[in-house]
This record gives sequence, structure tokens and C-alpha cells, in this order.
Amino acid sequence: MEERPKPPLANVVFGDTIYWVCVIATILSMIGPCISILFPDNNLANPYYIFSAVWEGKNSNEVWAATTQKGKYPGPHFWINHLFKGDGITQLGAWLGCISSLPAVLFAGFIFLFKRDWGYWIISWLTFLMILFAVLGIIRLT
Repeated sequence: MEERPKPPLANVVFGDTIYWVCVIATILSMIGPCISILFPDNNLANPYYIFSAVWEGKNSNEVWAATTQKGKYPGPHFWINHLFKGDGITQLGAWLGCISSLPAVLFAGFIFLFKRDWGYWIISWLTFLMILFAVLGIIRLT
């Protein structure tokens, strides 16, 4: 039987990093709704009214108005100030899954740096910076 070739270390580190960050994000995204249902008062939005408002066909502004105490969308990254609330944990999980490529491309870039593979190092750092600027809101598509 022929022996399989080993994948490059940078590819393994990149893939493993994305994999484990997404696993953690998935677990957080599953824990958040459970906390929301078990402790409905410990949320920004009432979880019992969200689904009924969505199934009634309300748009996002109407859903936030009907389900939050302030009657409006709490803003992006509201999980930072509400980390121990169910919907804050859920948004943290979604956010973490979305930025899973950020640490992965950073770690792969370090491997390319140590191997002195300058072309891939430049590409990985440019990709890292694009993702970082998008996460920080410096680059926007709209």
C-alpha cells in the first residue's frame, strides 16, 4: 500500500485552528439559547416572543421593538456588555464562528515566516489584515 503524503504544516495548523474555534463557537451557540429559555429574564430580548414575532412576518426592527425593553436593536457586538446573558452568549458564539479564520491565518502566517516562505507570508498577513479590518468595521461592504 502506498503511503500518503503529509500535508504541509501551515495547512494543518490553519485547518485545526478553524476546526476547534468553530467547535467552541458551536457549543457556545447551543448553550446560549438554552440559557435564554431557562432564564428568560436574563436576556436582552424575550425568547418566548421572538419566534412568534418572526412567524408573524415582522421585520427585524419590529421584532426588536416587540421583544426588548428599550424597544430597539441593541447594536452590533452587544454581547460584549451582556456576556452572561443567554442572547449575549449566543451572539458571542456566532461572532467567534465568523472570525475563526482570523487566528487560523495568523498562525499559518507565523509558520510561513519561520519557513521564510515570503510570498505566502505576505498573502497570509494581507488576508489577516483584511479580516481584522472587516471585524473592526474599518472595511465595510455597504
